[in-house]
Amino acid sequence: MAGRQRVIDEDQKLELLQRMKAGETVSKLADEVGISRQRLYEWRDQLRLRGNLKSRRRGRPARVAGGVDGDLQLQSAVDPPTPQEKALTKARRRIRDLEQKVGQQQLDLDFFREALRHFEEDQRRSSAPDSAPRRAETGLRDLIQKMALGNAHYGYRRIGALLRREGWQVNHKCILRIMREDNLLCLRARPFVPATTNSRHGWQVVPNLARGMILSGVNQLWVADITFLHLAEEFAFLAVVLDAFSRRVVGWALDTHLRASLAIEALEMAITDRQPTPGSLVHHSDRGVQGGFKRSSQHQLCSLTTA
Repeated sequence: MAGRQRVIDEDQKLELLQRMKAGETVSKLADEVGISRQRLYEWRDQLRLRGNLKSRRRGRPARVAGGVDGDLQLQSAVDPPTPQEKALTKARRRIRDLEQKVGQQQLDLDFFREALRHFEEDQRRSSAPDSAPRRAETGLRDLIQKMALGNAHYGYRRIGALLRREGWQVNHKCILRIMREDNLLCLRARPFVPATTNSRHGWQVVPNLARGMILSGVNQLWVADITFLHLAEEFAFLAVVLDAFSRRVVGWALDTHLRASLAIEALEMAITDRQPTPGSLVHHSDRGVQGGFKRSSQHQLCSLTTA
């Protein structure tokens, strides 16, 4: 709810107008006395038109809604305004309406200018003739696509070599960019890995005695496996026997074949080094390709429980 309007006499009004004429800002004066800036402008116009600042009626009249010209409407409700005041009020309303229209038209004008600029740029790009670099890149892209589809495992370096054979001098970064944009990057071939395990055999499968064992010391469970080593000219195979409790290698053998003798040699080294008590040790390995070793060789070497 708005507060009670302050009553200012003629002398105070005249002092405020003099200070405003001297250069003080209207906002500062209005805040100082607690009135609106429009009141100060109305007093200034009243002084110019009528030569005084006397109120036409004592007391504060009832407030009538009127926006910017509300005070003039209050005064006209009490006493008919003079022709000069009517003209001034009409001029202010006209100026306010024009300012609103000009502001809206300026926004519309800015919008249409921006839209026109984008339209002209699109038209310029669509109507421009193909340049020589564009035509060259189109031909290069077509050739790269044919080479990449014909050689799925070729990367951008090999594609670049093929292009140079065809007489194209192209930077490797350009080739990589085109292949990446067209999703033509090479498919990596899976490297050759020799098989060391074959579960499809006719040998007897020994029960897995290592499942669920709780170890309390060494020489209770040995685990064995075979892996391959990629040498310069051939593959070698390494058989290893580990003590499951200490994680220590107790036997190993290295050779270029995958016969049962390779696993037997690693197991013999472990038995010679550790000398386990017969019946106290479980030897566990996967179903390797050494079926003879898996079936009976362990029992022939020593009286051990195998799995």
